[in-house]
Amino acid sequence: MLIKNASLIITQNKRREILRNKDILIEDNIIAKIGRGLKGDDVLDAKNKLVMPGMINLHTHLPLILLRGLSDNKSLFDWANKLFPFEKKFTKEDIFLGTLLSCIEMIKSGTTCSVSEYYFSDVIAKAIKSSGIRGFVSETISDRFSISGKINDALKIAESLLKEYKDDDLIKPFVMFHSLDTCNLETIYRTKELAERYSVLLGTHFMETYKQIKAIKIKYGYSPIEVLEKKGILNENSLGDHIGWLTDKDLNLIRRRNVKLVHCPVSNAKLMNDGFQTVSNVLNKKILLGLGTDSPASNNSLDLFEEMKSCILMERIRMIGSNTIFRGPINAQNLLNMVTINAAKILKLNTGSIELGKKADLVLLDMKSSQLHPLIDVISNIVYSCNSSCVSDVICNGKIIMKEREILTFDEEKVINKIEKKKYF
Repeated sequence: MLIKNASLIITQNKRREILRNKDILIEDNIIAKIGRGLKGDDVLDAKNKLVMPGMINLHTHLPLILLRGLSDNKSLFDWANKLFPFEKKFTKEDIFLGTLLSCIEMIKSGTTCSVSEYYFSDVIAKAIKSSGIRGFVSETISDRFSISGKINDALKIAESLLKEYKDDDLIKPFVMFHSLDTCNLETIYRTKELAERYSVLLGTHFMETYKQIKAIKIKYGYSPIEVLEKKGILNENSLGDHIGWLTDKDLNLIRRRNVKLVHCPVSNAKLMNDGFQTVSNVLNKKILLGLGTDSPASNNSLDLFEEMKSCILMERIRMIGSNTIFRGPINAQNLLNMVTINAAKILKLNTGSIELGKKADLVLLDMKSSQLHPLIDVISNIVYSCNSSCVSDVICNGKIIMKEREILTFDEEKVINKIEKKKYF
């Protein structure tokens, strides 16, 4: 494939170069050449288009899109309690359709990879793969609640997924215990052993509310991070979601163990779980940090453009009256890093930037979009001004999966019509 005459290329390479009027040659699924006057088959005209790396959503629960709007204006526990009776009624077909609906939204907003944890993860994996984007997928493992069976059933599904997609190009299974307050230590040890046996990521929620933190301290005598550290759970393959209630002491332990973190600012704010920790502080400690939307029933969007803008605005509000802003606040480039190159590093993916030898996960924005003008600072425009309507084309693993906003890998209208005919609540 040849992407011809790209007006702008946001490379996200080490020098963060922005190239003008260049071609990108893709051979198999790899970026082979970048330059002018390149020759190739399957030409995609990128005149008046901006090409950037595909974005990576590092934390979500895709099928919950089916319950979007059901439990708004509630705090975390009230929100979850309202949802769970409806979740228990989900069929495998519901899970498949819900995942595809989420894929529609992600593709149309420039996301080429997501990290999703939920029940019936085998069905989620099939749906994501059929959409043409990448997916890191895990079964929810919890002692407190499940809709796909008991702990042994969940672990069996998780291991089956690890075996089935061991060498898959698009689907990368991982292991995730829900959280320290919903899993006993024996279960957590079993998930760690499974993750280590297959050399994959071990993810968890790092407590979203102060109430959870307090309960853990009463039970164990330490903060959740200190407990996981003392029990030997944290290491370089650990992925922790939610940073709001992490203390500086927690962050020092996280940095020491090279744990990777995910921030979900919109969902945390909507569920009134924002906490006190700042993105600037995490980045200043040289901890790899990415962005996630969290569930489309708690956000209620999967648009990473919205997430980037919301993140930086919330951060700037939090800095008012503090000296953090004088230590170097986050900027638009930091946010773009978090959804591209940093996210790729966290997942150990050969994507996240437009360079020779990288896999071709690319998003094209329409330069005729008013949100991209004037071109005083294009990175600022991407983070503060752009939204999903700017995305015209999406390429994942070297294949066009959306062209001029038409998804090519499955029937978008058919999926939406099927969902509208069902009654989920």
